[in-house]
Amino acid sequence: MQDGVYSFAMSDEIRYIVRLKPEEVQSRLAGAVGIDLLTFSGMFSGTDKEAVGDVDQTKFRFRMRAPIYQNPFRPYLFGKIESMPEGSRIVVKVGVHPVSKWFMILWLGFAGPLWLLLVLVILTNNFGRGVSPGSNVWFMLLVFTSLVLAAPAMVGLGRFLGRSEKPRLIAFLEQLLGPAVEKTFTPG
Repeated sequence: MQDGVYSFAMSDEIRYIVRLKPEEVQSRLAGAVGIDLLTFSGMFSGTDKEAVGDVDQTKFRFRMRAPIYQNPFRPYLFGKIESMPEGSRIVVKVGVHPVSKWFMILWLGFAGPLWLLLVLVILTNNFGRGVSPGSNVWFMLLVFTSLVLAAPAMVGLGRFLGRSEKPRLIAFLEQLLGPAVEKTFTPG
């Protein structure tokens, strides 16, 4: 496997084949991952474990606990546990929490069209009397431009602050699972 496996994008996938039965994989994950009481809170996770999240019989998601700062765009490790004759196949991806993703979609879905509408109103002078420099339309354009630009800025800042967490997530999982019989990296 390449050493550059940790520089994968959010949609890339890593597959592990380990000699552990799915029940053992689930048990190890459940024992090492604390319950995340407040989804985006590191300080109030209700555990002193290094990782917090959810572990189910066939799937899991967790993130590294951060006691100092809150970042809803920090990466989570999402995984599926599949049974195989020689053990288990674990398929993992790294990405943001679904609530963060949907929040940004709704944010841009609200602010983006209103911003476009305001630009069209200003460009076409569709107010009959024209748009004067003292009009509220200019203020509204400034507000919605700020909202549209703030979305990628927040995501970028969140990814920047969480840039070292992808390798930590992978290393944490590999430490729990032990040596893999096979490890494959599939670009997304």
